[in-house]
Amino acid sequence: MISHLTSIYSLDILHYIQTYYTEEKKASIVMFCIGLVMILLSFVCSKFIEGDLAFGIIFGLLPLAVFQTLYGVGIFLKSNLALNRGISKSAKAVHLNLKKELVRKESALKRYKITRHILEGLFVLSMIIIVLGVAKKVNNYNLGLAVAVLLQVAVMIAYDLFAQRRVEEYTRRLKRHQGEGDGLG
Repeated sequence: MISHLTSIYSLDILHYIQTYYTEEKKASIVMFCIGLVMILLSFVCSKFIEGDLAFGIIFGLLPLAVFQTLYGVGIFLKSNLALNRGISKSAKAVHLNLKKELVRKESALKRYKITRHILEGLFVLSMIIIVLGVAKKVNNYNLGLAVAVLLQVAVMIAYDLFAQRRVEEYTRRLKRHQGEGDGLG
């Protein structure tokens, strides 16, 4: 009976792990595509908007968009490696991997929270600069830069919130199964 439960336990948790990394790969493709759209948007701005405002938007969008694109590729590759690591079918190996996985994901949750605080600060700063730019207290270059940063930061906050929720749910499931696994071993 115990070996049968151990087998079910292993398959169930392996399914959660595979589902999580598959969803992470999908999210990384979305981030990659958003980065490409932002790169395209910076080129569109260069064709249709002239002056300092255009330069501010371009120099705000382009570097961040390239970063988003590379970030999406990096997450995709990392998720692929995690899926292909070859998780053992034995319950004890899964249980040992769960401990490592929990430590990695709890660390990721801390990074998401720190990153979100930084992004929220940039969001507020960009809003202040935009208000000052509309009031003609800031030049058009800085106004364009603030608009571009605001757009990128809003996208990153939304992306990070979804990613954080996904990691929280995954961590909750891992902890639940780790507790169940303690009684099996």
